[in-house]
Amino acid sequence: MSRQPLVVPSEMIASARALEVHVFAHTPTFRSRGISHDLARWEALADDVAYFWGFAEDYVNELGCRDRLEIWLSNADGDLFEWLEEAVGALDDRFRSNTREKELEVPLAPTSAEYWWLRRDPNDEEISAQIHARWQG
Repeated sequence: MSRQPLVVPSEMIASARALEVHVFAHTPTFRSRGISHDLARWEALADDVAYFWGFAEDYVNELGCRDRLEIWLSNADGDLFEWLEEAVGALDDRFRSNTREKELEVPLAPTSAEYWWLRRDPNDEEISAQIHARWQG
């Protein structure tokens, strides 16, 4: 079963663009290609993390799209916030189903409930071991 890619609804595009302009103007160090791009990356990782094969740095880099979605969420309001919160929540559930809590500590992973996605490993033992081997090496 193929899913349609998650995109900002057409009636919210103007609000999404205004949010992007606001965040980019008030957060000069923020790097993103926009809400839709970060949603697409998080969706791809949520679905494909079970098959992720790359270096630990690549995995953590891919998790950056969820970091950026947190910034979009913290700045959104109204209908856009509600839609974005629901969309990201659904993707978070998909990511959780394809990952598990980390068994080993990873450098720089926050210990609070925030940024929970940094403390999860792919379910695949080989992929998880490869990621941890890179952190240990």
